[in-house]
Amino acid sequence: MMWKHWVVFFVLLILALLTRFWGLGDFDVSPDEYHFIGDAFRLFNNDPFMNARHHPFSHGVPFIGHPFLAQDLMVLFFRLFGPSVWAGRAVMAFANILTIMGVYLLGRWWISKKAGLLAMFLIIILPLDVRYARDAHLDSLLAANLTWATIALDRLLSTKRIFWAVIFGFFSALTIATKINGPILFLYDGAIFLLLFLFKKGMDLRAHIHHVLFASFIFALVAFLLVDPSAYLDGLLHPSDPVASTAIPWFFQGGWYHFVWLHLIPHFYTI
Repeated sequence: MMWKHWVVFFVLLILALLTRFWGLGDFDVSPDEYHFIGDAFRLFNNDPFMNARHHPFSHGVPFIGHPFLAQDLMVLFFRLFGPSVWAGRAVMAFANILTIMGVYLLGRWWISKKAGLLAMFLIIILPLDVRYARDAHLDSLLAANLTWATIALDRLLSTKRIFWAVIFGFFSALTIATKINGPILFLYDGAIFLLLFLFKKGMDLRAHIHHVLFASFIFALVAFLLVDPSAYLDGLLHPSDPVASTAIPWFFQGGWYHFVWLHLIPHFYTI
């Protein structure tokens, strides 16, 4: 019965809101959060040394040089609710709610309504997801933009509507404008195209060339307005975070126990 499905959906949504927003401003700020919220506060106060389009790359200094989309959204929340730790974290909590709703839609469209609810439930109770949705890190916003870019690409290839090309290009640009490793989006897109080519009979990807070109135009326009291309390229070629150049050794650091229980299992559970 349809009404039971929606009752479960809204109960899960309320659970997501409670676990993400309850006491959101009641715990101490981490060093990473201090950096991101601090930059937003400087923008909020019109600091003359802040330029949100040209990112302040400082090579060798961790966590400096990410795009400023998150900080721009924090400034918006500062204006709506007043500058506070809660307002800075609320941006990421809301982004996480969008991710949860996007996961529900993908599960519903790809498999079934029950699968959508199950996927939604698993994300809501995932400890890592709850943990990082309550911090002012950039990952929650990155995940939301990746999810909705994936949704738009799926709808574009399924319906052939130009509207979804616009949405796909828009969220792709937001992904790039969120974090310096935003180009991971293209790995997701490539995987989706490959799966469709291999397993979906009758899918003629050549029929979507004009959609992809139009989405690319929207992407390029929005990304250029939000991000200084030269600064972004500089950040990719010369990462400011020293860990970025040693990502694979870091993933295995601590032996197989550390690798399996702290990295592999949580990542597979998230997928």
